[in-house]
Amino acid sequence: MDGFQRNITFSIGRAADHAIVMTATMVDRFHDLAVETTVEPDTLAIRAIRADFARSPTGNCRKIQARLDLLVGTPVGKGLTRKIFETLGGGEGCGNLRMLLLGSLPLAINARVSEGAENVWEMLDTIHHELHGTCVGYSAPPAAYDDRNGQTWKGATT
Repeated sequence: MDGFQRNITFSIGRAADHAIVMTATMVDRFHDLAVETTVEPDTLAIRAIRADFARSPTGNCRKIQARLDLLVGTPVGKGLTRKIFETLGGGEGCGNLRMLLLGSLPLAINARVSEGAENVWEMLDTIHHELHGTCVGYSAPPAAYDDRNGQTWKGATT
């Protein structure tokens, strides 16, 4: 396994009907897969989810779609992590898709709470306010943020 490398990317966008669309990809020596999740913009419930395997260790990997369909209707929020582990754990699940979903789905919350922000500073203030208490990164007061151009986030403390 010398030189093994795994590349993971997360992206977020909007569908024509304003639904939030998140894509997570993973590429390594054995995998080239993408999972796309569409989330309702108002409720943050999963509307659709699908996985595409361009390369996988076995043909059985592609059978995961039936398990992914069980996530439709699940809200992105409290209980999501447990639901993902229940649905994609064990011999019928997929650890790689679990990891990709756990990394990408919280982006829906960021997209929703920062909607309408006019600049990065306003977006960061809004995200911090809305996600306060959800993790160490959003504990009070916010940590200093520097965009490497000498500007500091207005809500930041040093």
